Amino acid sequence: MAVQQVPTWLEPVWEQWRAAYREGRLPHAVLVTGPSGIGKRWLVEAFVRGVQCHAPTAQGLPCDECPSCKQYVSYRQLEKKSHPDIDWLTIARYSIGIGDIRDQIIRRLTLKANYGRMRLLVIEPAERMTRAASNALLKSLEEPPPDTMLFLISHQPGRLLATIRSRCQRYALPEPNPEQGRAWLAGFMTPEQAEDALKAGDGMPMRALKMQQDNQVDFRNTFEQSLCDVLEGTQSETAFASTWNVTPAQSKGKTRSGSEEPQEEISMDLRLVWMIDRAVAEIRKKVTEKDSMQNVRATLNAYQELLDIRAREASIPASQLNLEAACLALTGTSLGVD
Repeated sequence: MAVQQVPTWLEPVWEQWRAAYREGRLPHAVLVTGPSGIGKRWLVEAFVRGVQCHAPTAQGLPCDECPSCKQYVSYRQLEKKSHPDIDWLTIARYSIGIGDIRDQIIRRLTLKANYGRMRLLVIEPAERMTRAASNALLKSLEEPPPDTMLFLISHQPGRLLATIRSRCQRYALPEPNPEQGRAWLAGFMTPEQAEDALKAGDGMPMRALKMQQDNQVDFRNTFEQSLCDVLEGTQSETAFASTWNVTPAQSKGKTRSGSEEPQEEISMDLRLVWMIDRAVAEIRKKVTEKDSMQNVRATLNAYQELLDIRAREASIPASQLNLEAACLALTGTSLGVD
């Protein structure tokens, strides 16, 4: 993970953390929240590596050259080659159980730091902890060992137990404006690619970069075309839901070129966001063209129904059913198809 500078929208939180580190007043537990793709993981990973780095930059970023930096591979490969003082608990399955917390967090909190600095532990996404896992973690949050810091990264902090939230210092990351997103992506791609990637990533630069790197920007374009087929009546809602209730890699039947890892899934939440965007665009179109209030009201109702479906998917995942319900909401509004 080579990092050159802190993205502008993350600078305020970064500077708070760095000042607390310099002054020896870091909290023992931090809850980092914000939409998926805003940079929560980037911020935490850069910080924990910078703390362990032997020769950090003036901004506190890791040098990528010292023994500590070279020993750290990435948050996705820690199980293959662990950094002795950084533990990152992230799993593919839906829930983080009590065994995961005991083995990978609580047990390691008791170990001493190897590089003489701190032990830094990360749980992501923290909202996947079961109630039993959360309760097991509480004692460590109430009586943390010295020279340790625990980061909880959460896209949906409301799903965390209130007792967990109350024992962490919370940082809600600010959303970047389009100019900040384009400026940051300019270091990785052309302006045209940045525009397409930001659109596909719902304005979130980190997600946009990941989708561009994984050749997933076309995923949205194909998704949109398939949705148009539903609205035109050439594809059924059930067929649409069946087709898109898969990861990008599954839909192509392959992994990324030159990698043993499968493509990361474009979240079902993001797919529902794309469908909500369609309703928002149609509302604007109808209002601009001074369509009848009946048609505008119908589209507003569909928009509200889509928001309800998105909330339902977040609390009780049922991707096939919720995608189909979202299609039915859209097709019931006589949305225009370009």
